[in-house]
Amino acid sequence: MIFGHFIATFVGLFFFHIIGPQWWSMALALASAIALMMIAKVVHPPALFYNNLHKNKVYPIYW
Repeated sequence: MIFGHFIATFVGLFFFHIIGPQWWSMALALASAIALMMIAKVVHPPALFYNNLHKNKVYPIYW
């Protein structure tokens, strides 16, 4: 799980600093990060996953 975050962060920062903040650069960074995580066989779960780690989940009233 942590290695997936590392891969996604590294790829995102690489594309941002080398290519720039264009929309197509962000799309290539996302696709590259997903491909590298698939090759490395690691996951990068959505942020909601961390909320499910707790036994006593408490959601806001407006949910």
